[in-house]
Amino acid sequence: MIALFLLLFALIGCTPLPAAGPPVVDGVADLRDWDSQAGPIRLDGDWAFYWDELKDPTASLPSPSSTIVVPGTWHSKGFSKQGQATYAVTLLLPQDAPELSLRMGSLGGAGAAWINQEPLMRMGTLSPDPERLKEDPRTVMADFDPSSESLLVVQVANQMHRSSGIRQSVIIGTTTQMREMLERQVVLDVATITALLFLGLGFLFVFIARPQERTMLWFGSTSIVLGVRHGLTGGSELLLRLGLEASWPILLRTEYLLGAIALTTGYLSVLSFVRVPAKTWGHRAIVAVGLLTAIVVVVVPFQYYALGFQLLLLCQLLLCAGMLVVLFKALQGGQRFYALILIISMLFFMLGVTHDRIASVSGTNLIQGEASAPTFALMLITQGITVALSFARSLQKGEALHQASLRYVPKEVLKLLKRESIDETQRGDQTLLELDILFVDIRGYTTISEGMDPEQLFPTLNSYLAYMVPPITAGGGFVSQYLGDGIMALFHEGADKAVQAGVEMCRALEAFNQEHSEMPDFSVGMGMSSGKVTLGIIGDGKHLGSSIVGDAANQASRVEGMTRIYGGNLIIDERTLERMERPERYNLRELDRVISKGKSTPLRLYEVTEALPEPQRIARQANLERYARALRAFRGGNLSMARTQFQACLERDPEDLAAQHFIDQIADLSTLEPNQGPFNR
Repeated sequence: MIALFLLLFALIGCTPLPAAGPPVVDGVADLRDWDSQAGPIRLDGDWAFYWDELKDPTASLPSPSSTIVVPGTWHSKGFSKQGQATYAVTLLLPQDAPELSLRMGSLGGAGAAWINQEPLMRMGTLSPDPERLKEDPRTVMADFDPSSESLLVVQVANQMHRSSGIRQSVIIGTTTQMREMLERQVVLDVATITALLFLGLGFLFVFIARPQERTMLWFGSTSIVLGVRHGLTGGSELLLRLGLEASWPILLRTEYLLGAIALTTGYLSVLSFVRVPAKTWGHRAIVAVGLLTAIVVVVVPFQYYALGFQLLLLCQLLLCAGMLVVLFKALQGGQRFYALILIISMLFFMLGVTHDRIASVSGTNLIQGEASAPTFALMLITQGITVALSFARSLQKGEALHQASLRYVPKEVLKLLKRESIDETQRGDQTLLELDILFVDIRGYTTISEGMDPEQLFPTLNSYLAYMVPPITAGGGFVSQYLGDGIMALFHEGADKAVQAGVEMCRALEAFNQEHSEMPDFSVGMGMSSGKVTLGIIGDGKHLGSSIVGDAANQASRVEGMTRIYGGNLIIDERTLERMERPERYNLRELDRVISKGKSTPLRLYEVTEALPEPQRIARQANLERYARALRAFRGGNLSMARTQFQACLERDPEDLAAQHFIDQIADLSTLEPNQGPFNR
């Protein structure tokens, strides 16, 4: 975007003409009332004109046979393009005029200028002999010491240039002013070239990062080609400053070649921008014309170079017409605003081309230089802005889509898989991790849901999850899956934080129940286990999701199921306990040793009493020692003592399902014969 504004600045800065001075009348410019400190002026008007003669500038000139308007071309007055002529103007200057400078714009052919019979400047090799004539239509500036009456003589000869004569205004001003104007023009040339190259490289880098964005390729290429073209042909003063010189034929071929390439890539960028494939015969034909023009302007003999200009002009009109057709069709699609802006900018460019065509025939110029250059730059700026805005909008949509996708594949999963975005994942991506896994389930949810209207189920469940998920995130975990009314959460920042997250979830559940007092209270069972699991992307190729596979995940699910037997809100197994760094922060109660399905080694289960509501938590923690004695007695085979201790636990804490479970177990064991089997719990 910075490059676009630099280019716009350069465009605005290089197009205005200096102020018009007193008009030249019959070859005389009366500048005696001119305030030279007010700024440079143009010497426009009727200059003395000698056709088909290169008058001796060191001798007195005869009275002119005619006058001609400058700026202008002599072939617009009916003379042949190929020929020679002498221009003259008498400058009536103030007596105290300071040192002055004269700037001669691009001539149609070769030229030379004298002031008061002294050589002033030369452009190319001027000769009446066509074999020795070498055109060089570059802009030249020279200083001179003025007198009250100074005679400026300009000789011009043309053999191959498409226009002839003094085509641009001759500008006069003080040496300081003209130097400042020259320096400003050099700065603007550098700014324009830098902006075009910077803009093009920026878009090309975007294309390298996102190859599907073909618009970036074509628009970036167009900008770079135009930057090179302006550096080689548009900024001739810049080339001279760098000590680089090239012959006019080479510069002209380069200008036409790069112009044809830029038009072709610009056409392709418009097609790509509006998502129109360039595979139809019509689009291919237009592109072929652009490429053919580029070839012709290189291989055509230079004496017929005007043919190359006509082909380039035809190519401009054809490609612009093709772009307009494409853009008008795009007005009916989803990019109406961008298409309309581009159409307007292209119409301005076509007006610039028309202006230059008229100027080459009639010699009438509204701006200094060619109008097609600034209008093409304006079109380029407009296209760059629209492409940038469209790309930014696409990125915004892509970011929104990416954020939406993270609701289905958590960003933590991408981080653990070492992926930057979801589009980098594919089926089979996996990694082996040590995680703490928490399963959460609402107890009796089926019964609760049967008493609710179907329309209430999802809002209620979403409200419940809005309370339960933040503690998971705060604990360094994330929700891997929603299992109906259940949650599977994964923690990778340590078991202590995972256990604390479970406790905080129980506190959040209490707040949820208070907020929804009109409903039956929700109660949950939470089971946690730890160990190595494989986290990865699974699916059938069309539908993908993230999941974990491993014994630890199965164990966590089984531990959650044990809450239905032993009660409690949060139960962990000994694997999680072993991973905790500070288990003493919690009042953990060993519940039992159980053998999971398919396993032969029992695992110890522990209840985190801090996860209970306050009255139940106080009672449960007061029974910790009593429960431990009862459990030791049970395992030692002293069923009578175990029954007594478990019953004491129930008397203080009637909701202690673990104590009730063991009492029931003791009742069953009492029916067995003595020494029938060992106690292996």
